[in-house]
Amino acid sequence: MFKEAAWVWSKAKIVSTVGRPSAILFPGHGALPPKKSSQSNIYDFACAVAKAEGKSNPPQRVKRGRITDYSAFNDHFQKHRIPLRFLGSNNGDLPESDRQRICYLMTYKSAKGLDFNSVFLPGLTEGFSFEDGKLLKLSSDEWQRKFFFVGLTRSRRDLFMSYHGVPHPFLKEMPKEHFVFEKIS
Repeated sequence: MFKEAAWVWSKAKIVSTVGRPSAILFPGHGALPPKKSSQSNIYDFACAVAKAEGKSNPPQRVKRGRITDYSAFNDHFQKHRIPLRFLGSNNGDLPESDRQRICYLMTYKSAKGLDFNSVFLPGLTEGFSFEDGKLLKLSSDEWQRKFFFVGLTRSRRDLFMSYHGVPHPFLKEMPKEHFVFEKIS
């Protein structure tokens, strides 16, 4: 997972410019300790970025009832001059990207209705789950496809999808002639 995260981070920094941030999307926030999700999540990705930049891990998000607070998390990256912020759930500042080059970490749900020139969908590995659609009474596969579609359609120009290990079945179904593959060493 670290190699994949480091690759995504290196590419996201390159394609982000002032006024044109990149977005790195995840299906959800992920488990808080002591629970540990086996799939990549925002915090694991942020820790990989901090490690790649030679900095300490950011503080965990704080759950306050229905509110998820990433302010200390975002402050950590700002303090260390790392252009990475969480955006969504009343956190982050989209106009910040008009003043500086920045990459946003977001959930698929937070990204709905927004678009970016460059979007990254990391962790698309076999077993990856987009989100549970029980509330909408959809089949799991139908809901997963709808959620994947949200991620796929947030990009205006460049869409980067990555995985480690075995690719997700949805990636296997996509027409190969529309992809450029790059091996991560």
